[in-house]
Amino acid sequence: MLDRQQAPEAFMLADLSLNAPKLKQLQNGIKVHILADSTNPVLKVDVLFNAGKVNDKLPGQSLVCSKILTEGTKSYPEGELQEILDHYGAHLDVSIDFDYTTVSLLCLKEYANLLLPVLKSVLTEPVFSLQDFEKIKLQQLQKLRVNNQKNALIATKKLRNQLLGGTPYAKTLEEEDLAKLKLDHIKSYYETYFSVQPQLIISGDFDESVFENLNELFGLVDFEERTDSYQAQVAPDFSEQLIKRSGSVQASIRMGALSIPKTDPDYHQLSIANEILGGYFGSRLMKNIREDKGYTYG
Repeated sequence: MLDRQQAPEAFMLADLSLNAPKLKQLQNGIKVHILADSTNPVLKVDVLFNAGKVNDKLPGQSLVCSKILTEGTKSYPEGELQEILDHYGAHLDVSIDFDYTTVSLLCLKEYANLLLPVLKSVLTEPVFSLQDFEKIKLQQLQKLRVNNQKNALIATKKLRNQLLGGTPYAKTLEEEDLAKLKLDHIKSYYETYFSVQPQLIISGDFDESVFENLNELFGLVDFEERTDSYQAQVAPDFSEQLIKRSGSVQASIRMGALSIPKTDPDYHQLSIANEILGGYFGSRLMKNIREDKGYTYG
């Protein structure tokens, strides 16, 4: 058992150098950030759009839109898209947070140039079928109902609502929001925000043929340039809240405060310090909780 009365020895790491990304541009001005690493014959292409949940006119627009993109396209309808990805052992995913939407293709390097047209098709010619829309809505509704029974998620949503009140970041998706969504709302979100010029991030076993193919496929797409600004003023509520749930066998506690914004020069230093102290599985906090206190954790 480790002696938690004694702080671990502090020392400087011998090498903390990071690979600097190489920056290039497609012929239409799209920036391409390249992080070359030939350790493994794998390549990942991320298409990063500067839009996310805060851009929703109705809660759930961006979420459902991101899910429906991979259901099929005009060039790769219905199950054909998944068959191609499965055939080449590739993975295509759309992730969304409050500020960004990222469409990612992960594959072996030898198949990258074969699969880049699939990535372009997903971004430029999705098929918004009513059947897919209703299926995704039902899936998200069922997921939401399950999550709304979990103390941890209930507490997290409440904390976000209190700390970030008055801003789009306080919004949380509820069942009634999904019920209001129509297919036209999803099409409108796509037309507004997926037409804005993205940035590309390529990581892995890169060679120039990939860039040349990206230039041929994406360099001719006429994207728009636009930025949205938010005038909302955050109005935090620091009062304590107690949510009682009958039949619950565990409690979930959340504490939070407003800190520095991402534009602060100390933001990255604070993020790294937070990870070391308690933000990952092997952090000092997690070890103390497991080894010394014997508590469960999440």
